[in-house]
Amino acid sequence: MINEGLDTKITTLNQKLDQAQEISKNELKKQSKGVDALDLQVKRLDTKVDGLDDQVKELNSNVIRIQDDMEFIKSSLTQLLQNQNQ
Repeated sequence: MINEGLDTKITTLNQKLDQAQEISKNELKKQSKGVDALDLQVKRLDTKVDGLDDQVKELNSNVIRIQDDMEFIKSSLTQLLQNQNQ
């Protein structure tokens, strides 16, 4: 009689343990999918950041070119004015 009661309790506990393990397994799968989705978003953001970095580098080189052109224009105008004043 006591053994039957213990066996029933053990069986019930094993069933509850199996259910808890299945629930944990399903939750882990959900979290894993969430992490995978976040990883994909991070990779996409990295790609966008790399693209922005390239654009900034291109802008920097364009600004330097414009500054060089402005310096050339400035020196040319200065030289023209000096020649005209002589």
